[in-house]
Amino acid sequence: MKYKMTMAAQQAFDRLVTNDFRHASIDDVKIVAIAIWHEDFIPDVNDLDSVDSAKAACYVIDKLMRFNCVDGEQQKKLINVLNSVSRRFELIPLLDLERNQGLDLLARKWGLKSDLKLMTRKLLYYQTRHYKHTPLHIKAKRIPGRYKDQVSIPSDFDDEFDIFKDMIEFDPE
Repeated sequence: MKYKMTMAAQQAFDRLVTNDFRHASIDDVKIVAIAIWHEDFIPDVNDLDSVDSAKAACYVIDKLMRFNCVDGEQQKKLINVLNSVSRRFELIPLLDLERNQGLDLLARKWGLKSDLKLMTRKLLYYQTRHYKHTPLHIKAKRIPGRYKDQVSIPSDFDDEFDIFKDMIEFDPE
């Protein structure tokens, strides 16, 4: 099950970094953010094929790893990914930034023209110490019956996982 969550997070990450952030889906941002913040997700950046997608990947990782719900060990892993992408695409974060009040400082740092600032504000609830994250693979339970791949969704199933409901599979092993 955790593999399915990682796949979903990777697919959402890939969609985010290959499209302009103005067209980004809040669901994709939410999947990636929760995966990085609470599931120790490390994006795979080996398939990045352009400087623009590399800049976007660096921005997404840089932005999300700065929240206090990412521990030091996870931050080190994410910094290694940033360094890897930066070396591969010869990216150097900009120090002399143009004034643009509407654009996130980190987006400008990575040379982007759009950001995820408004969407990350909508994720505030998932960044607080009051948020209790329960991994999806723990919440999904087997339904007694003849179909081995049926799972039940608990009634207290957080809306954070609504986007994952169609991906739930029960793996008895």
